[in-house]
Amino acid sequence: MQTIFVSGNDTDAGKTHVLGQLAGTLAARGLNVRIVKLVETGMPREDSPGDADRALAAARVLAGGAGTLSAARIARYAQPLAPTEAARRDGKVFSIEDAKKKLAALPPCDVQLVEGAGGLAVPVDDAGTDWADFARETADAALIVVENRLGAISQARLLAAYCDAKGVPAPHFWLNEIRPQSEGVLASNAAEIPKTGVPVVGRSFPGEKFSAENLDALLSAGAPRVSPRRVPAGVRETAFPQFSALREKLAAVAARGRERELIAVPARADFVDLSANDYLCLAHDAVVKAGAIRAIGAWGASASASPLVTGRKEIHAELERELCDWLGFRCGLVWNTGYAANCCVLGTLPQAGDRIFADRLIHNSMIAGALKSGARFQRYRHNDVAHLRELLEKTRAEGFAGTVFVATETVFSMDGDYPDLAAMARLREEFGFVWIVDEAHATGWFGKNGGGLTDALGLARQADVLVGTLGKALGAGGAYTLFNDETLRRFLVNFGAEFIFSTYLPPAAAGAALAAVRRVRGFSAEERAAMPALSRRWRARLREVAPGVPDGDSPVVPVPVGEEAATMRVAERLRERGFRVGAIRPPTVPAGTSRLRLSLNRMLTDEQLERFSSALRDALRG
Repeated sequence: MQTIFVSGNDTDAGKTHVLGQLAGTLAARGLNVRIVKLVETGMPREDSPGDADRALAAARVLAGGAGTLSAARIARYAQPLAPTEAARRDGKVFSIEDAKKKLAALPPCDVQLVEGAGGLAVPVDDAGTDWADFARETADAALIVVENRLGAISQARLLAAYCDAKGVPAPHFWLNEIRPQSEGVLASNAAEIPKTGVPVVGRSFPGEKFSAENLDALLSAGAPRVSPRRVPAGVRETAFPQFSALREKLAAVAARGRERELIAVPARADFVDLSANDYLCLAHDAVVKAGAIRAIGAWGASASASPLVTGRKEIHAELERELCDWLGFRCGLVWNTGYAANCCVLGTLPQAGDRIFADRLIHNSMIAGALKSGARFQRYRHNDVAHLRELLEKTRAEGFAGTVFVATETVFSMDGDYPDLAAMARLREEFGFVWIVDEAHATGWFGKNGGGLTDALGLARQADVLVGTLGKALGAGGAYTLFNDETLRRFLVNFGAEFIFSTYLPPAAAGAALAAVRRVRGFSAEERAAMPALSRRWRARLREVAPGVPDGDSPVVPVPVGEEAATMRVAERLRERGFRVGAIRPPTVPAGTSRLRLSLNRMLTDEQLERFSSALRDALRG
């Protein structure tokens, strides 16, 4: 959650007016926005509509029903005076510490817009604490409203210097034209204020007109800050000699440009995210978030135990039933992660002496499970059903008496392509193998009911184990496995270490997933058809810039680059242009096949496509 403190150069700078415009703009993006008025003065009646109510009403008009909007106030006093004096006249005391506690106790949201009373330097207690001090201690960023008039340049510079002296986080400025000004004054302010280094993110004009062209800069700066890594006091950073072999391996990886590093991504950022697997844009969906909140209220923040002790709650069982009903399977299990589900399924169900045939490009989680199973493991050529048939025929000719398992993804995570599943289903009927199908990147995007490619092709009865994720298109967390034979479920419950010995999926994730499944089940046929069509449209346009972009209709779109360092440079140039993409290098993909990996989502626009294709063309040329 981001907290942005809103103040101004004076009492009548128009903070509340701007607050409504800002809140409505953010809600129109689908965000959950709360307006908080810390102090309302000049309010003789408790039931009189105040600044928070007016800002909320204006915001709702702008949002047009999108997102979620709410308002709260911390204190209200009768006299139109500074907070301390207004409280004193009412026989009360305004406590800044009490205001902080009440603000912190409000429920979570995406963006919290907190307005003080009066100008930024108004004292709020007898010790001289002012709103700048409050912003420093409670906010992630500040928006300072300055009346757009003659003298605004000086006002903005003085306030910027005051914010710097007080340590106000990420101050940005909004010019509010309360009374009509000459074109010369407005043009001068617009040109000169940014030259002084004062960041202007928006402007309001008389009436309801406004412009928020640089709003993303405020949101990016206002993301909760991440502190650099600190070494605890008294602990020396030492190169322990017993780790020298590990350091040598790391040095070799770094020398080849392949060292992986962790990056903390801001909660709100000024880029179009084409790297996350939130294909349906449900991770920030109000209904999905509400499902998580309800589950926390009923079951707490943690499952607190493994599923066979007390970790499996009614919310988990309800989610299993919903998944089975949705996709047409008899029974299922919910898992902490998709990695754990795949690793356990292929590491537990096949026994020593059995055989596993899997596509050459299956996910690492499937490989890890197959290797620990004790079964003989062999991979067939990628999406080559004919090669799989050869292996099955050879196995039958050998008189093999054990169980054969065949594993594949539907949509493959790096190339976005998929096999001929109908042909594989016919092979299953002919050879009787146990078919394990991973729908991680197809769920939600494909299917008559949004259940993936098996759903689209009517193959639910042919898949023995369907693995799906709750953390990609469904915007929650965890994974699921569905079965047509309850024997498989019972066996994993009794012998699957990854299931038995882990504290279970948090109730919030289960509640969010349950709400997400119901959202997806409610999509119209037109909404479902629009997603593959969007992929075809993006691929066709991007092929004009990068001819190696393959045809297809899945949400995963690879843009081949080839050389590793070049791939990283292109990704960085795109980031500078406001687009975040995945840069995939060996060993995830074979040497010489480094690529950008785009994850499309259903809310992308044609305008974003044009901007991205232009940015990609420039990045590839550079």
